[in-house]
Amino acid sequence: MKKIILFFLSFLLTLSLAGCDLFTSYNQIAADTLLNAYINNPKLANQKYTDKNLEVTGTISDIYQLSHSNCFYVVISQKFQNKRLYRVVAEYPADEINKVSELKKGDMVSVKGLCVGKTPQKSPIMTNIEIKVGKKKSIFSNSISDLFEKLMFNNEKDSTKETQIPKEDMPNSDDLNKAQKEQMPLSMPKEPSPYGKYGPAKSDVRMDAETPEGLFVYFHEQITAHNLREAYRCFSPDFRNQVEFNGWASGYDNTLKSEPTITSQPSITDSTAQIHFDLRATDRDGYSTLKQTFRGTATLYRINGEWKIDEIIARKIS
Repeated sequence: MKKIILFFLSFLLTLSLAGCDLFTSYNQIAADTLLNAYINNPKLANQKYTDKNLEVTGTISDIYQLSHSNCFYVVISQKFQNKRLYRVVAEYPADEINKVSELKKGDMVSVKGLCVGKTPQKSPIMTNIEIKVGKKKSIFSNSISDLFEKLMFNNEKDSTKETQIPKEDMPNSDDLNKAQKEQMPLSMPKEPSPYGKYGPAKSDVRMDAETPEGLFVYFHEQITAHNLREAYRCFSPDFRNQVEFNGWASGYDNTLKSEPTITSQPSITDSTAQIHFDLRATDRDGYSTLKQTFRGTATLYRINGEWKIDEIIARKIS
């Protein structure tokens, strides 16, 4: 009987982990209603909607992509209140690019996903309420997993009792040592790099920080070379405080080339600069490549004599 229960639970768990909607329910809500809830009573809204599966309906007012992320962002409600801009934003993963390419401003859309509530933004006057499209929380996955583990643990204890080896039949230490030597690999694997897959920050290499354009081009050269720790060093301290390295770097796992073109004369003062650019990005897409073009603006600050990137905003144009 226990085996039947285990089989049934493992079947349900497999369906749940595979993302089967059989175990997922979504609460339907208008984007404007969701936005007002977080504006008027953030604590209550957090309890009702954060970490919940929602189907949110709204009208698209903007579609954009940040250069440090492979995700696409679709604004489906926004409101300026108390000197702050509040927005409901649907975050589409990179593999949903075909869906995003079909969307345009003014479209009415319904998105299904996991509401993660308020997310920190670069701008101090902006607050996003974010819906991660395609993400969901199964209503049964945790309970099924817990029950499955308990049954498996009990089953293992039962089987241990049934298959206890008599003491006189236990192998001696010499036999165990011999068996372990016979199973030893011929060579030990190489130690992993202490810097991980993104390489070291090459602090001994002088960046071209004399001009903001030079720093910006250098930044993308390091992305193309996959020296992402060095590229991350091109950001301002404030930017690095808001964007965690591993999350940012993982967005470039499939990047093959990142090639910027400065499209106009930069606006430069003693301490700030603004660069307008087009970016040609080439990414690995399964067994083929995906080429996209982005247009955007980068803001840089001169810090201790070196230019640093403080903000990059870009949108896909082809």
